[in-house]
Amino acid sequence: MKNLLDLPVLVILPILELLDCDALYNCALVCKSLSKYANDQLWRNVPRLDSLLAVLSPLVVRKVKNQHNEVGQKVKVFAHPPTEADVKHFVPHANRVRRIAYMEEDVEAPVFTTRIARQSFTRLQQLFPRPILPNLTHLAWMTSPGHNSQLLKFSKMFLHENMISLAIGPVLDGEVLEDILSLVPNLEGLILHSSIPVEEVEESLYTALEGLTRLEEIALPRFWYTEQVMATLSEKRYLREIHCSYDDHEGQMGSDPEEVASYELSFEQGAFPALRQLHVDLSLSNVLPALESARAPAKLEGLSVRTLDIESQESMATFFKIASTSFSLLTSLSLTVRDSLGLELDLAADDAADEATEATADLFRPALDLRHIKSFTLSYSRPLCVWNHDLEDIPDRWPDLEHFELNPRPKYLRAHSHLTLDAVRIFTRCKNIKFLGLHLDARVDVTGSSLFTQPKFEPGLTDLDLGCSAGGTVSQEVMFFSYILPAGCKIKWGVAPGDEEDDYSTAMDVLWNATDNTVSMWILNNMSWSMLVAGLRSTLDEMETKNNKLESENRKLRANQKKLKEQNQRLREIGPIALLD
Repeated sequence: MKNLLDLPVLVILPILELLDCDALYNCALVCKSLSKYANDQLWRNVPRLDSLLAVLSPLVVRKVKNQHNEVGQKVKVFAHPPTEADVKHFVPHANRVRRIAYMEEDVEAPVFTTRIARQSFTRLQQLFPRPILPNLTHLAWMTSPGHNSQLLKFSKMFLHENMISLAIGPVLDGEVLEDILSLVPNLEGLILHSSIPVEEVEESLYTALEGLTRLEEIALPRFWYTEQVMATLSEKRYLREIHCSYDDHEGQMGSDPEEVASYELSFEQGAFPALRQLHVDLSLSNVLPALESARAPAKLEGLSVRTLDIESQESMATFFKIASTSFSLLTSLSLTVRDSLGLELDLAADDAADEATEATADLFRPALDLRHIKSFTLSYSRPLCVWNHDLEDIPDRWPDLEHFELNPRPKYLRAHSHLTLDAVRIFTRCKNIKFLGLHLDARVDVTGSSLFTQPKFEPGLTDLDLGCSAGGTVSQEVMFFSYILPAGCKIKWGVAPGDEEDDYSTAMDVLWNATDNTVSMWILNNMSWSMLVAGLRSTLDEMETKNNKLESENRKLRANQKKLKEQNQRLREIGPIALLD
């Protein structure tokens, strides 16, 4: 048998890439030669900056007073000032790092603080020349808004001209933004987060974007896209994807989003030569003429539009018609109408949009001509008038479908959906489906005789979002989903209409632990107390009936066993000779 180290490096490295951190750590302890390869892989991607800095000197959690002399917050500081020996030990690890993240509010570590004290960053500046991580290519740097101005500047210690990806925020200062982006002129991917309006960083943003000549992907705050920003981006030779950041009030603070997102999208001759993904937040009236233009990027593979306005059924139908006729290569198509983030919804105005409230399947039917669709989303403030038979063709027309979301969470519920639990079955024919979102009327019984005779979903389905679907009998639904869904699939179920005297059901979390081939976890959030109790009582009654039946069978078995024992006893008393006689 050959020694692992006798293999070529190009064979060893792919093997190590398949190992998790614990396995790589064990490999690093085997021998010096293998330790080099294992450590290279182990320290290539570092999920948290404090994990790396702990190699330089142990980090301890302490309370410090903030600038307003209020109650101190917990931060991490060096347990002791790093020595020359610590620096020498740290440098080889630092040279291995390719990806790293500093997230002050890390959702993955809610208990332990991830915030590093300013004095620790200052000490780093004194110990190391810039950049600290010379081979770093990807950096995510997200600070808390209250400590943003100074800590954003500390990110400069890690930036250099060979970096290709940067996610940073929240940006509150145009000069800081321009200063940071000037250090990474060869960026290919950029994500910016900020809550301030674009007017406060406008000039600095234009200057910074002009200097990023190799940009391939960009995500700006949703209200930072203006006519001039889009014009600047249209000249990027390699720009493939334009996205939006959707954190709370991105780019909106102190401004009217309806005024900010009011520019008209347009395509000049030769604009966006490499664009493949386009995501914009504009009214359809400001988007449709550009999409219909002969200068629109014909090779688009992803198109997503979110509107702040109520859109007519005619405009929405036109959007899907243009998408199907002008962009035949689309694999992802999304339309979110009446997105209310940061706005007071005008119920009276929505009620006035009568024609849009009766949107039917004819609205998106033209999109079925797009043969390469993998992801489709349609979100609207009211339920759509769609029936089960309207969805029957989707698995055949979109054989590669992975994500399908048809308005699972309408904001205004005036009537129950026409889709029933049987609509879920239709998508079992989508062999690649991973996410399914529908607005159902689950109160309608499925065909009882065929409940367990239909095909099941493939193991790839991980999420089922039933949004504001109305609930029926808990035990029936759990039985249905436990049969049709793969193990591990999660159900999300929101608030739905309840009884007439109660507009919305009480939100309940019911944890269903399933066994065998059923789903491991169920999260049903829309069940009212009465529905929950009725469902549990029904389930208990069924279990009690089965238990009584089993006890009756056990009594019969015990009686039979008693008879067998009596017969055996008689046989032993009579003896074999008597039997022969």
